[in-house]
Amino acid sequence: MKIHKLLLATDLSEQARHSYGHAASLAAAFGAKLDVLHVDELAEIGLHTAAGLSEYLGAMSDLREQRLVALDRDMTRLGADYELHQMAGSPSQAILGFADDQDTDLIVIAKHGGGRRMRHLFMGLTAKRLVRHARVPVLVVPVPHGGPADVAAPHTYDELLTATDFSYASQRGLLAALEIARQLDGRVHLVHVANVPSYLPGQPGGAPTDRLAWLREAHRAELDSLREELADPRLTTEVDLGPGPAERLAHLAEERDASLVVIPSEGKGALRKVLFGSTTERLLGLSAQPVLVLPREFLDRPWTVGR
Repeated sequence: MKIHKLLLATDLSEQARHSYGHAASLAAAFGAKLDVLHVDELAEIGLHTAAGLSEYLGAMSDLREQRLVALDRDMTRLGADYELHQMAGSPSQAILGFADDQDTDLIVIAKHGGGRRMRHLFMGLTAKRLVRHARVPVLVVPVPHGGPADVAAPHTYDELLTATDFSYASQRGLLAALEIARQLDGRVHLVHVANVPSYLPGQPGGAPTDRLAWLREAHRAELDSLREELADPRLTTEVDLGPGPAERLAHLAEERDASLVVIPSEGKGALRKVLFGSTTERLLGLSAQPVLVLPREFLDRPWTVGR
């Protein structure tokens, strides 16, 4: 598996600047060509007759040029060699089309949203559409609440967090995470989240302690068997019990200060609940760490973990 071309999609906003350091650092680590794409929705309007609208479009054009200068300044501080592309139209459609036409291997985009308690409501329409429809991995970078973007700081990726439900998709996702960790000189922490509800009928205190212990040991044995099969020193494992797989994964990622959360875009059981529909957006919205989503088309590629 090799990342040859990386695409940073930006609307040039202050929030988008949080993704610049990740794009530059990953392009350098992979030795990949870095394309930067800005899609101008206003240019698609094509109306310049009304004086008020013309003035508004002119002001937006001036602001865009200022932000392009700021983008170049940020990239220069990051030491990034990049090629800028500008298009007009729908951002998600333009980004997906560009990625297909240019054989992009990885898309990076910032997650736009509010504070910690409201993150899951504001992932951003473009990011949502990319995660749902892209045929290559998409890295969604969170926007910290408050404070300026420290775009000049390079990023390292020493710990990747991924999850398994022992399905084909999650096993391929694990192999992808191990290969990415190998190329980034990092390690992988694999978590199996057993979705245990906090309330059970007839059990006011939740599941019995002995039942939880048995469940934990059973899943731990499966993880131990998988780790022995892979025999990869970069891999550590953990069983987590609790309600809400999305919440648990986001919590573990923040607790461990994971560099990346690597998640396949489909699975079964608890992982399917994490990765589909509204809960997909919840995981991406809740995570304070960047989330790398791996689509099925990527998982089906015939690559293996390097040694």
